[in-house]
Amino acid sequence: KMHAADPSVHLIAWGDSGWAPRMCEDACEYVDHIAFHHHFGSGLPDSPLYGTEYRRDPDRTWHHLMNSYQSLEKKIAEMREQVTPYGRRLAMTEGHYALPGRNRCEVLSSWGAGVSYARCLSVIERASDILDIATLADFFGNRWQVNALIMPTPVRDGNAYLQPVGEIMKLYRHHIGTYALDCTITGNDGAPVDVNASVSADGTTVYLHLVNTDRTESRRIMLDLPAKTEEITAFEIAHDSAEEITQMTPDLFQPVKRVVEGMVYTLPAAAVAALEIRLA
Repeated sequence: KMHAADPSVHLIAWGDSGWAPRMCEDACEYVDHIAFHHHFGSGLPDSPLYGTEYRRDPDRTWHHLMNSYQSLEKKIAEMREQVTPYGRRLAMTEGHYALPGRNRCEVLSSWGAGVSYARCLSVIERASDILDIATLADFFGNRWQVNALIMPTPVRDGNAYLQPVGEIMKLYRHHIGTYALDCTITGNDGAPVDVNASVSADGTTVYLHLVNTDRTESRRIMLDLPAKTEEITAFEIAHDSAEEITQMTPDLFQPVKRVVEGMVYTLPAAAVAALEIRLA
């Protein structure tokens, strides 16, 4: 009846936990998207991502945080395989870390978790050929660390603020193109730089999303584009991976804007950045 009233309405059906083929077969005429959830950890044995254990060894914690994106890659690949034969598309209607600990583990208030979530967003962007809807957080709350927005209680204790995952989603959403572009990073010694590229609908602006997966070393990146550039602006968030946000420091992880001189950009250690490259 909804489609009869408005054919532009897109319907989503639950298809997780092996339900996707059945939903596609039984409701294929009506359903546009198959929904799934993904809750994850580091994917490695002996994870310190619980309680306050993550505070003991920042390097070990960073190693586990940087590995978590692989779990999301695997989940999307599994869902892709199930829906592709039916021509359906995907919607990740919930997705975030699921860790034991106070308020669902306060490691998620740390900047290291923000960088980890940025790697997960890179996976989501690369799956945009089949994934139309995705989120990496619950909506809002007053204590659960998996929320995008924290509202301190009582209110007199501080203003509402975005968790690291919320800041990353906001950063990428405000600086992104309409169409994906192929891009590569070469000559990258040490920990890799995660990169995705897109271009505006009118073809005048290229956007880069960059994640430095090295906790302590910056990365010098030489930009090589097929067109002459007019201006390059970086919006970056760079902090010590162990630094944690609270209602006392609600603006801690705000991005910093700076103009890039020439065609060389230095991505700070443990940094996430969005570059806007305006073409001549």
